[in-house]
Amino acid sequence: MVSRVEDRWLSKKKDTNGKYKRKSTYGVGSRWQAVWDDRNGQERTKKFRTKDEALAHLNKVTTDKGTGSYFNTADSNTFIMELLERWSTSSVHWKPSTRVAAESDIRAHLKPHWGDWTVGAVRKRDVQEWVVNMQLAARTVDTIHGRFLTFLNWCVEEQLIAKNPASKVNLPKGRAREYMFLNVPQITALANTIHERYRPLVWLLASCGLRIGEAVELRVKDLQLGRGRIRVERAVVFVRGGSPVVGPPKSGKARTVSVTSFLAVMLAELVKGRRPDDFLFTTARGLQIRPNNFKRRDFDNAVAAVNANAAKLRARGDKTGVTLPAGLWVHDLRHTAASWLVQSGASVKAVQRMLGHATASITLDTYAGLFDQDLDDVASRLETMFSAA
Repeated sequence: MVSRVEDRWLSKKKDTNGKYKRKSTYGVGSRWQAVWDDRNGQERTKKFRTKDEALAHLNKVTTDKGTGSYFNTADSNTFIMELLERWSTSSVHWKPSTRVAAESDIRAHLKPHWGDWTVGAVRKRDVQEWVVNMQLAARTVDTIHGRFLTFLNWCVEEQLIAKNPASKVNLPKGRAREYMFLNVPQITALANTIHERYRPLVWLLASCGLRIGEAVELRVKDLQLGRGRIRVERAVVFVRGGSPVVGPPKSGKARTVSVTSFLAVMLAELVKGRRPDDFLFTTARGLQIRPNNFKRRDFDNAVAAVNANAAKLRARGDKTGVTLPAGLWVHDLRHTAASWLVQSGASVKAVQRMLGHATASITLDTYAGLFDQDLDDVASRLETMFSAA
């Protein structure tokens, strides 16, 4: 159907006096009506006060269709509750861990606040007010807002709205937590204090740089100790009240990491008599380790015990006790592994492969400070060249 402008007041036919006949809608509402087909072939209409306004609207519709920015007002009246479901279902590219996190944010934050809104009713000021009133840590607010931003980008792509009202919203600025890097005596004290079944896990995290979700998903068959290697092909995410979700590592790709002979001996002892599909690390009941439980019940208690022992030694005048930083995370063992790799002289590419970063630039951006020694080395090498010349 060709788009057109209709006169709602007067017919094209004339009466006996030569005047255009009045329609039943004469004098009711705006006189001029624009008529066009939407992208699905359905007829749409909109009323205007003047004929020029109606023509201008049709010209804009034609332009927007050509540029792909056209959207239907009727579609923009769809409730966000329904659209969130469609967005989640259509996002088949999400990794299992991404899906778990996204569905958690949808359930806990997006649906409760935005579910009863129509997508076309959301304005930037509404999103800004939502962000301000969230009362959560800055990093958490950033993550939740980012989820809503991505959802609204999908709405724009689906031509449900013309632009994203969540873009360029002011977000709270929190101070980023500084990474904690432990030395060998500190890791030794931690490993020797924690329950002996978790001692190899501590050394693996601190020397191989695995994420805890990757480490607790390792199976006996993933060990290649004859080659001094471990194959990292999976990671697990635990959902509160649900079953664990297993998928590829964060980068989406499997990788192989090297193992020191010291750790290889510990792991070889650990897997004696075990079947290939058995978990490498388990709880005392033989179950898969849940990271949150491990931190709360074992890791934090071991950190506290190390520091308590150091305090006792100091009270006796002995300053040899090792202390661990307050607020230590299990993930800090991964940061420690990165620092040890750099100290050992490993290249950025080698560090990237060990840590499983998607690109070397991510490694540099994350641990730029660890590579400052490279600048000193460059200056020393240049100085040697100048002296020789």
